Amino acid sequence: KKFEEWAKNGPHFQHRLALLQAQVAFAIERDHEKAAPLFDEAIRLAEEHSFVHEQALAYELSAFFQKKAHVDYPKARQIFQVAKSHYAKWGAKAKENDMDELIDSCDVPLSSLWI
Repeated sequence: KKFEEWAKNGPHFQHRLALLQAQVAFAIERDHEKAAPLFDEAIRLAEEHSFVHEQALAYELSAFFQKKAHVDYPKARQIFQVAKSHYAKWGAKAKENDMDELIDSCDVPLSSLWI
């Protein structure tokens, strides 16, 4: 409730509220249909207000969502790459390097494909 109040008063909390709601929908409620647009909204709002670091985090969490909820490894890989570029813009070298491992984790071994 507190986040909702803060979000009404300014842009600093709007994207954070959307990201929090996305995470709750995904991780707690297991409502993937509700979570997907909330991740998109968090990314859009962070971009709209030039919060590059928060945009990077929203992309990273959105990629985890794609990987875990939809098992969409190619899409997750693409989103992790976007997160990496935003962490680079922000100057967060350690997070940028972390993204390489997450990007690599999206490689689906051929042996796991059903032919």
